[in-house]
Amino acid sequence: MATGGYASAQDWMKAGFSFDGYLFKREQHRRIKAFGLPSLEQILIPGERVLRESRAVSAFFAKYSPLVLVSVPRHDDLRKHHKVPAHAPRDFVKFLDEVAKDAPLDQYDFLLTDMVQGAVDGFVGIGMSDGAGNALVECYVRENWWDIRILASGAAEPERLAWVWYEEGEPFAASHAPFLATPRLVHEPAQRILGIPGYFEFISGVKNGVRGAYFMEYQAPGVFTNLLGTLKDRRVWDASERLRGVLFKHDVL
Repeated sequence: MATGGYASAQDWMKAGFSFDGYLFKREQHRRIKAFGLPSLEQILIPGERVLRESRAVSAFFAKYSPLVLVSVPRHDDLRKHHKVPAHAPRDFVKFLDEVAKDAPLDQYDFLLTDMVQGAVDGFVGIGMSDGAGNALVECYVRENWWDIRILASGAAEPERLAWVWYEEGEPFAASHAPFLATPRLVHEPAQRILGIPGYFEFISGVKNGVRGAYFMEYQAPGVFTNLLGTLKDRRVWDASERLRGVLFKHDVL
């Protein structure tokens, strides 16, 4: 089971769930950049080279610190590790030491990204778009929160959830959490993905002095893009519930 008790993609695949066409980190980042979406700066270092990349790691820290560190396992039976925040290369060395207690470093790839700084009404969110003006975005509003997995875990407090539904390019319905001082912030990521089909994850906060939604994950396979088509009852707006429906039940496609 992944860190924090949340299931990872490796957990799902080990359980027999097919992620046919699943995009891994490098390709996700390439596509997010190609779409022109605000994103995080990152480097991905193969584990077999990570001890030889100290110069690149030091340069990345010098430019973008503080960072988020993630070990991305190459095998189903290994867990993912996170460290947030990491301020200096010595933090990365300590992180590698912790990972190495579980398995040799060459069994992982190592992802380093810059951080979105927290805001009082910061949030993480997931979005689904058909690329034709219809999109559903749901957010978990909490200061300095970064773990997007809470939205698909069933652990999110309902009062901290905000969502917005766009239909044919226009806002159709919305609900804003009381913790969200500026409701328009939830509309920003929805508007950005209206013309791009797929599933998205993002974090809203401050990066380089600019408040906004910064995209971290993107998926295109049908298991994600079909989520919008599963809405049989327009009274059901819970995006994370529908994501769980796909992953747990397999009966909504």
